[in-house]
Amino acid sequence: MGLKILDTISIIIFIISLFGIFVDYSHIYLILTLVSGVYLLFRLKSVMSFIKKSVFIFIGIFLFAYLIYHIGIDSIIQGVLKANIGLCLSYTGLVVLTSIPKAVRMNFLLKTQGKAYSIKKAIEVWMFGFFLASTTPGRLGDFMKVISFKKELNIPKSKGMVLQFTDRLFDFISMILISFFSSIWIGINFLPEMYIFSIFSGVILLLSFFVLYSEKFARRSISFMLKLLPKKYKPRVGEITHNAFEAVSLLKKNIKKLSWLFIFSIFLWLISFFSSWVLFMAIGISISPLHVIAFSSLAVLVSLIPISIQGLGTGDAVNILLFSLVGVAASDIITVRMLGLFYNTFLFGAIAFIFYLKHIKNLGGKAND
Repeated sequence: MGLKILDTISIIIFIISLFGIFVDYSHIYLILTLVSGVYLLFRLKSVMSFIKKSVFIFIGIFLFAYLIYHIGIDSIIQGVLKANIGLCLSYTGLVVLTSIPKAVRMNFLLKTQGKAYSIKKAIEVWMFGFFLASTTPGRLGDFMKVISFKKELNIPKSKGMVLQFTDRLFDFISMILISFFSSIWIGINFLPEMYIFSIFSGVILLLSFFVLYSEKFARRSISFMLKLLPKKYKPRVGEITHNAFEAVSLLKKNIKKLSWLFIFSIFLWLISFFSSWVLFMAIGISISPLHVIAFSSLAVLVSLIPISIQGLGTGDAVNILLFSLVGVAASDIITVRMLGLFYNTFLFGAIAFIFYLKHIKNLGGKAND
């Protein structure tokens, strides 16, 4: 079980306030420490359980809190308040628009099983999953979409999980490809040390193609590596590798139909990075979209390391380092992050909530049939 959103926010506020008390005492820091501390005491069992199981993720939260304190809360708040609301709403509009092609991609994968939704219904189901993924721990969003596939399209849950995994696989491989070329470009123009990222992403790409074209050998290799893992990790890793190989089989059987989805997924990532560029424009930062694409893709790559929640702290640190190469201040990076969290997670989440209510009602009706 993971942390609730309010738990995460309370931990961040608690850490920042503690920094404030010891470094630059003020009554506001004391009040924030007491309020967040009292809340965390009521949630102590869940929070401590999470920290014990996911100590590295807590490090990511701690890092994010430290970045906010070090940069200064006042400068971040001022940046958020001064942001151009029209451009911020345009950012939300771009996020909403990307939900349509993502729903189309999901629907195209469903067609491999001889089933599909209407475009309108596919958007509803995708929004339903997005809302749950944004507001609940674990993979509940993915799981509930699988339940929808079962109840509405009669697709077995095992097949549904593979379809969901394949959908994520397109995002993963396309992002790795973008980060591969981005790291080479950054290495040539800014930091030669960034070639380490191109090596890392290049190895992942080679391994992906190796699994795709040498499935039998890959299965044997991974089975051997699974034997070396501690017992507590074997079920989870075994489930992931099973879904991965089933996804590979699905791709190989439908290679001509599905290959274009990789290009489609790259396009979706580019729109996502472009929307981040819009937020930079919203706070008055003039920067090339190419820089945003290159730097943000590497931050996303680092965010894949399981020591944070959605790259909280780790991805921000990488963004601060890279964007400093073109003169963007750390406070501006965190301001963009905060604007993204609000306009994506909360505003877009409110839109997704409407679809959630509609779809959960439909699922309830199906259950009663």
